[in-house]
Amino acid sequence: MRAFDIAHAVTMALVAIVPSLIVIGAGDIVAVLPGMLAGAVAATIAGLICRWWPGLAASWWRLFLAAWLFNPVVPLCLLYILSQYDCLVGQQRGWSCMGLALAVMAMPLTLIAPAVAVIVHVIARKAGPPAVGQDPRPPPPS
Repeated sequence: MRAFDIAHAVTMALVAIVPSLIVIGAGDIVAVLPGMLAGAVAATIAGLICRWWPGLAASWWRLFLAAWLFNPVVPLCLLYILSQYDCLVGQQRGWSCMGLALAVMAMPLTLIAPAVAVIVHVIARKAGPPAVGQDPRPPPPS
């Protein structure tokens, strides 16, 4: 595994704790573990797809967008938000719209893990060894 994959999976697992703790409560930590596992699996799926396209050598913004959009939590959350159209536009109110409120609050949390993963990836790429065939010595002064 590379720094990108590790940072993405660990950060998504930690970020997945927040909505789980809101819904379940802080008293039952064991019930939060499935949410952490689901977040780590979703980030791993996104990381594997990012290796295929756009590739880990891509620019940071392409890697960020791919890691965010290929995370299975993002399309599921977006589809759920769109399915709750009546609550979204205010035609329906009340407790039946609680799921929409939680999905809208959880959506920005999905941006954290790809951002951390891309930052760690860029730092690791700059600190890594030089590419094959590249001279590690600085060019002579002219």
